[in-house]
Amino acid sequence: MNKELNAAEAVYGFVGWLTTREERTVMSAKDDCAPIAELIKRFCTENNLPEVSDQWPLNLIHPSGEVAVPNAELCGARRASEPTPGYAGDNNGE
Repeated sequence: MNKELNAAEAVYGFVGWLTTREERTVMSAKDDCAPIAELIKRFCTENNLPEVSDQWPLNLIHPSGEVAVPNAELCGARRASEPTPGYAGDNNGE
């Protein structure tokens, strides 16, 4: 790679990588953060991204409220009420 990734490219690249992996990635306030932290570290190392600074939490602005997903059907998204086939966390366990 000849050019360093900017922050937006890194975010899009990371999420793009997550969405193409066979292994399911689960992230929420109720889940263990260690697996996602390891994926972040792996992505950053692979892309030669710098380590975060001690002040990184102060540099963040988190979006507030729920985020609408336009054209969710095109992305293969399901409604929260629909079970995810093959996911051990759903009620039917299929």
